[in-house]
Amino acid sequence: MWEREPLGTPLNRVITALRNFFEENFDERVRLSKLRRQLIRLHIADPDVVDYQRFRGQVVAASAEEEDQAAADLLEAAIREIKGTQLEGSIPH
Repeated sequence: MWEREPLGTPLNRVITALRNFFEENFDERVRLSKLRRQLIRLHIADPDVVDYQRFRGQVVAASAEEEDQAAADLLEAAIREIKGTQLEGSIPH
């Protein structure tokens, strides 16, 4: 985040923990990057990592679907995305 990160600050510990978590679980699909000064950005290279993005995609696909049953199936899948545990299926076990 900084050219030389300060040691031992609570913010530094949280950022380090987040970076480690993202690196261990998401490779390059999700990472924190330095912008300028003390600003950081959460970069999500693969939108499907985020359940909300999968939800939106399924809702859009359902609205474009001409068959009622296929649209209903897509909407049910979308609802399952937001009812589950956060990040479920995103982190390998």
